[in-house]
Amino acid sequence: MSDDALLRTVILDSHTPGALSMPFGGDGLMDASGVWRILIVEDQEDLRDLLALTFSGGPFEVHLARDGQKALEMAYHIRPHLVITDLRMPRMDGLALTRALRQDPVLGRVPVIVITAWADPGAELQVYGAGGNAFFAKPFSPLALLERAEHLLREYRRGG
Repeated sequence: MSDDALLRTVILDSHTPGALSMPFGGDGLMDASGVWRILIVEDQEDLRDLLALTFSGGPFEVHLARDGQKALEMAYHIRPHLVITDLRMPRMDGLALTRALRQDPVLGRVPVIVITAWADPGAELQVYGAGGNAFFAKPFSPLALLERAEHLLREYRRGG
């Protein structure tokens, strides 16, 4: 599969009843259709697909990238409301991606959730030190990830 094929946008069922519902309030944080843009960055295709599926039941537009460099390029164009990234990836890892987002005046406050198989206290400290908002060790509960994402999106909307 080519890198370009991974730069696909997956529009998922964006109006499922009972899902996170934050209607468009004219604040510029959501697009006019009331959709939250989520950028998922994962080099393992199976997990990338699982993460996309996790966000298929709510008001989400999911964008997928294989590495941090492609994700950063995409972020400048799509202006995500949330980034979910693996820690260890080729070209640019999740820490470098998080740091780059934090340095950008437009993307600097976008919440970042970092997931990793490298589950030790040092990794978690590095994630928070780089500006990450949440840390999940693999294997993780997709439901717990969704709940944390919803919480971060609510904070983001409030300007927190």
